[in-house]
Amino acid sequence: MKIFAKWKENNAVWFRLYRAGQEEKGSVVVILSLAISVLAGAAALVADIGVAYVTQQRLAVAADAAAFAGGQELHLGAAQARQAALENAARNGVDPADIVVAVEQDNRALAVRIASPMTVFFARVLGIDEGGELSADARVVSSIPTALQGVAPLGIRNQPLTIGQEYTLKVGAGEKDEALGLGSGNFGALALGGPGASTYGRNLKYGYPGLLEVGDIVETQTGNISGRTRKAIKFRLAQPKPPHCSPDSRVRDCPRVLLVPVYEPVESKGNQVKAVRVVGFAAFYVERAPGSGRESRVTGRFVKTFHGGQASAAGSGFGIRGAILVE
Repeated sequence: MKIFAKWKENNAVWFRLYRAGQEEKGSVVVILSLAISVLAGAAALVADIGVAYVTQQRLAVAADAAAFAGGQELHLGAAQARQAALENAARNGVDPADIVVAVEQDNRALAVRIASPMTVFFARVLGIDEGGELSADARVVSSIPTALQGVAPLGIRNQPLTIGQEYTLKVGAGEKDEALGLGSGNFGALALGGPGASTYGRNLKYGYPGLLEVGDIVETQTGNISGRTRKAIKFRLAQPKPPHCSPDSRVRDCPRVLLVPVYEPVESKGNQVKAVRVVGFAAFYVERAPGSGRESRVTGRFVKTFHGGQASAAGSGFGIRGAILVE
């Protein structure tokens, strides 16, 4: 025992270090346990925040899509625009209880708000059962097109236009063209993409493939061109119509609707207008095919419609509307 006591005395320092180590091990266990809890909680929060971010992005995309869908129907009235926004949101998985759609400014703007509770999963280990609310807002304003594709090579003089009223877009041989104001030798045709009967006929049939902008100067196309006019309009009338395609329903993407430039004469030679300036665009619903000769007359009812493309939120326009996402 004395030997052990002497050994212990000689090694007292080592024993003190040993006991300290034993006590420190207990502290390390406690600290490590706390650290693991903190890290687990942080990981839980990061995971839930990641889910919330993805959900927020989905809500934002859904709000933009719903607002734009409603904006495309603003020309048809508040009820139809609102319904279009709600239907689009439903297709994107939005609960009807989570969305509010408001039509503003005399059917010239539409706002969408989607709000949904944030669901937490991993944060429940920290006692967090609710994550607040996630929301997204979008707003579109009705716009006026400043450039269009698919325009027909006809037109109408700048004048006040009345919805549902029939207007002359092309006159027949021997007819006076007071409605068009283009002078003798012109029957209403425009040389979009260049002169020539074949170019005119193709553009009347399918729409001018180039981009026509407000401010562009367009040459007139002389001649009656009755055969190609009749063939192109008959082709349009024979195409399948979207549901409810009529002057009253004012649907878009209807083959019977001609998008035409509204113009002002800028260049004349004698009593014939050689070129016109585009000041806007209008849409006309064609109900019958023209005849030939004196009967090669194209008329259409002025309608409201939607068409995408370059647009401005300013101005009154001529019945064609677009939609610009502003929020």
